[in-house]
Amino acid sequence: MMNSNKPFLQQLRILFPEEQQLWMRLPSTRNLLYKVRLKEGSRIVKLYPEERKNNMLAEYGVISCNAFPLKAYPCPEQDCFQKGEERFYARIYSFLEGKPIPETAEGFFQLGKAIGSLHKFWSEREKPDWLPSIGPEELITRPLEQLAAVVKEEELELPRCYAEQVEEILQAYRQPEFLGFCHGDTHSQNACLLPEGRAALFDFEDACWQWPAYDLATAIWGTFRFGGGPALWNPLIEGYETELPLDAVQGGLLPYLLFARHLWWLGLYAENWESWQLGKEKESFFSGGLSLLQSIAEESCGLEAQEGLSS
Repeated sequence: MMNSNKPFLQQLRILFPEEQQLWMRLPSTRNLLYKVRLKEGSRIVKLYPEERKNNMLAEYGVISCNAFPLKAYPCPEQDCFQKGEERFYARIYSFLEGKPIPETAEGFFQLGKAIGSLHKFWSEREKPDWLPSIGPEELITRPLEQLAAVVKEEELELPRCYAEQVEEILQAYRQPEFLGFCHGDTHSQNACLLPEGRAALFDFEDACWQWPAYDLATAIWGTFRFGGGPALWNPLIEGYETELPLDAVQGGLLPYLLFARHLWWLGLYAENWESWQLGKEKESFFSGGLSLLQSIAEESCGLEAQEGLSS
């Protein structure tokens, strides 16, 4: 480990041999992220807290074994750094020169195409040992436990009812033939349009082995922040199917995985609310999030509450 008495950025400079290094901090919630300008071009340095080391290994493994626009670079022997009482592990990636995915049919067509290309690459490959498996426990059970720490029990009665129904459906399709590679976080902010017009994905730290349709569900979920609808969702699916057909099982699971994605996201925010210091009103944030979860359950999944439960 690097000498913890040195300033953090001074420790990190060992990652590159060049004398001239310009470091710029980028926004990130779960990691420390830097763009580093070097003579031969820019690099991204991603620093993972010690407790997220397995996510680091999965992300680095995925990017290293694929023919992506995004490249992984060999990491120096010194890859663990001390910042105060925290330890961080570092990995180096290329910086993608591109534009944000536009909120247009063409933008989401290209996003769907990039997701389809990724799934196609993995469709004939077996799960590597280093890639984690994700199932209902991570998508349903744990998020409910995380939410229980920040919202009142009565507010969770209806979400629990719907979650149990979704979990039962997902469990029924947990056979190996329905599972495959999943990026895990394919909203449009984790992709860019390259100069030639195609989309490229990045941020693979949630890569896992589960239902591939989760990636399409996540892309659809990501449009909710700006009022997206079928005008974007249909091109997304069309772009995907230029690379890989969406079979009936994955298509049928889409609404339930949309529910699971939103529940997982609420749980993530519940667990990290204090440490992230979000500056939002907690009660209204989770109230709005649970209201959207109910809408997904009833309108997208067609689920019904048990007798005696109501909104």
